[in-house]
Amino acid sequence: FGANPGFQYKGTAVNQSGLPIRFLTVVMQGRFGNYAIASFTASDAGGKYTADIREVLRSFRTAD
Repeated sequence: FGANPGFQYKGTAVNQSGLPIRFLTVVMQGRFGNYAIASFTASDAGGKYTADIREVLRSFRTAD
């Protein structure tokens, strides 16, 4: 990822509870790529949350 190991995903994802996630920030730390969710913002709740990336990815489902 070059000099800046952080990257952001912007879009809409829907987890199993039906909560749309509008803004997701993913941070990579360490030389072996330890990923963690820095924060994600729910569009309806307007709040920011912190969770492990595995927890968040497990909650995703396709929104079709």
